[in-house]
Amino acid sequence: MSEQKETAQTIGTVERLEDQTIIRFGKSEAVITKDSINVRVQST
Repeated sequence: MSEQKETAQTIGTVERLEDQTIIRFGKSEAVITKDSINVRVQST
């Protein structure tokens, strides 16, 4: 059985705060807390 690995590449900035992580890419952003993930997408 061969081992499969997946890699994820983020093109953007990652900001780690005390209780949340903010990932910004383009005009979109994702806010990750321990309870929820909020993704905001803005089209151009």
